[in-house]
This record gives sequence, C-alpha cells and structure tokens, in this order.
Amino acid sequence: MFIYTNMKETRPKLDPNLDGPNLKRRTSMLNLWWKILVVHIFVFSLATNFHVTSALPMPTNNSSTELIETLIKAIGKAAEFFKDSYKDINVDGLFGLQVGEGQLKESARRLTTTRWLNTSESWRNQLQKIITKMSDVLNLTLDNNLAKDNAYTEEFLRLLKQPFHFERQAQQIGISYNSPPHHIDQNLVYDENFGDNCLARVLGSYIENNRTLPKCTVTKDCLTYMMAPLTSGYYLTHQLLYFIFIQKIGCEGTGLLSQFSERPTIRDLERDFCRRIYQEAQLLTKQKNMDAADQDLFTEQTLLCAPLGFLDFIRTDWMKLVLSMQDPSGCFTDKTTLNIKESARSTSTMRKLMREKFMKGGCLSHKSGLGYGVLTIYLNSLIQDRETNGY
Repeated sequence: MFIYTNMKETRPKLDPNLDGPNLKRRTSMLNLWWKILVVHIFVFSLATNFHVTSALPMPTNNSSTELIETLIKAIGKAAEFFKDSYKDINVDGLFGLQVGEGQLKESARRLTTTRWLNTSESWRNQLQKIITKMSDVLNLTLDNNLAKDNAYTEEFLRLLKQPFHFERQAQQIGISYNSPPHHIDQNLVYDENFGDNCLARVLGSYIENNRTLPKCTVTKDCLTYMMAPLTSGYYLTHQLLYFIFIQKIGCEGTGLLSQFSERPTIRDLERDFCRRIYQEAQLLTKQKNMDAADQDLFTEQTLLCAPLGFLDFIRTDWMKLVLSMQDPSGCFTDKTTLNIKESARSTSTMRKLMREKFMKGGCLSHKSGLGYGVLTIYLNSLIQDRETNGY
C-alpha cells in the first residue's frame, strides 16, 4: 500500500497462506536475520538513551513566522486544487490527505490554546477554512473510491474514513552526518501483494476462507517479512508503516507482538527504521537534481517519520526543498520522467489502485497526497516549536 515504483519484481510473489519448502527455507533465513536485528536494535536503543546528537537548528522567530505563512499559503493552494480534482484522487492520495487533516487539526488546536496575540488568530482562521474545505474533499474522495472499487477501498477503510493521527514522542534519532550508511541488499524488493495482505490482517479486513479475520492478526511470516534487515527504499518505509498501523489499531501486546512489551519495544523498532530512512533521505537530498521518483520516496520517508516525533526530519532546508517541488497549481507533478505515465499503466508488479495516477495538468495523485501531508507536518512542527519555546 502507498507505494510508487516502476521497478520490476525480481522474485516470485508470496502468498501468506503458502506453505512449502521454499517458504520454509526463506522463513528460516529471515528468522536468523530477525534475531540478529533484534539484538542490534536493542543495543542501539540503549545507546540512544545516553547519547543524542544535536538537532539541526530550527528557524528563528522572524524566519519561523515567514515560513509558517509560506506553508499555510502552499497548503491552501493544494486544498483548492484537491477541491477541483477530487474525482482523480486514488486511495494512495487519500491517505496523505487524511494525514494532512490530522496535522491541520492539531495545528488549529495549538493556535487556539496559545497566547499569541498578533498572528495566531489570522493563522487559525486560515487553517479552519482549509480544514472545512478539505473535510468536504475527503468525504467526496472516499465516496468516489468506494464507488469505483468498493472491495479494495474497504480493505483500508479503517484508515481512510477519518483524520490520521500519529503517536508522537519528540526525540532525535541520534546519528551524525558522518555515520556510515546502513548495509542494504539491492535484491530485496517490496512485494506489494504480500505486504498488503499483512497490513489488511492488522486492520481486520483480510478475508480468509470466506471469513474476515479479526484486527491485530499478526502471522509469523508477516512479522518476519516486516522485520527483514538490509531493506531500503519503499520496502523499508512499508516496514515502518506496518508497525505504525499496529500502534494505530491498538495491537501492541497481543499475540506475537507480546515479545515487544520489553526492550526492544515497537518504538525501538520505529526509531531503528527511521534511523535508516534518515540516512537514505540524506543521500537523496545530496543529489544535485532530485528526480521525481526520488522526490516521491523522500516525501514518503518524511510523511512517516517526522510525525512520529523524530526531530531530525524537521529541517528548514528540507522544508524549502518540498516547497520547491510544488507546482503553481498546488499539486505535485512529475516533470523529469517522460515515460512514467505509460509505465504506471502497464507495470505488472503494481496493483490496480496503488500505482501512481495522473491527474489534470500532469499532477500525480500519490505524490500530491504525500506532498500535501508533508507540508502540514512541517507546519504543525513549527507551530509546536513556537508554542514550546514561548515565542
């Protein structure tokens, strides 16, 4: 789910119900890696309790005010675009919009309780207008997707019918610029079908033998797959997404997840995922020209890690980078890969609705949803920073 790639699958699809020698050998190897990974995460989580690198400086009061106003303007422009294009927003894009709605509501609440006298009322009024507009957009978009593909939309309906709020715990990941990159296996490519089945089991929408399994169903195969080491890119972000869903649905401490009641906890796993994701994001932003596919991955990385409270992702230069990606129309486009439209339509490894979808003017549904969500995350973080520091 929420994946955009035109990479070809290099290995056979997995079936969660498959039981055979190949899967057993695969599971055995992953189990070994899993044990090694758990030890690594535990040691790292202990280390980060005692040593945390200093965060990149947040903007000053004046520059923060200017950046907040720029973000509100950009978010409002995107909202206007989505109002006119809701029929073309797929489930991918809808998730990003629900993340954005959750962030905007948190921002508006903070502005209501703060004692700022000058700009806060104006900001609050602007946000309330955007929230109201986007509430209508979200309802229309959800109804439209239910009408187009009821079965698939229903599978993720629990997450799509209301604003998405993260369990935020502010902290730094604790890596320096000179930290060596994590090791990866380039042959590991995310299997969307298998991954979606694992996500659906957690959400309580997976149907097996004509019976809908209860929420928080976590199988050994899924847990092993979602904890595989040496992953990167979209595989890595979807591993994180799996555990975010587990927390969101309230599955912690149940079944196989009871092993995470003590260190390493699920929060430790999330920190380790985001540590690796941050290193990848750094490499992406060091490119002289970040192409559209890397922009999509970068915004997905930020969308998942920043609202969890990992302050390393809240960087002024990254905020300006995402703002520069936005089209004057308010959406996010692909201006660098000319043949992606055909690839998105024909690549067999992408699911029907979870591929990127072109909207009017060359805008992209998935990327626009991600970009919108990230802008709201940045805004909420800046407002919270001002609230915390009292300026």
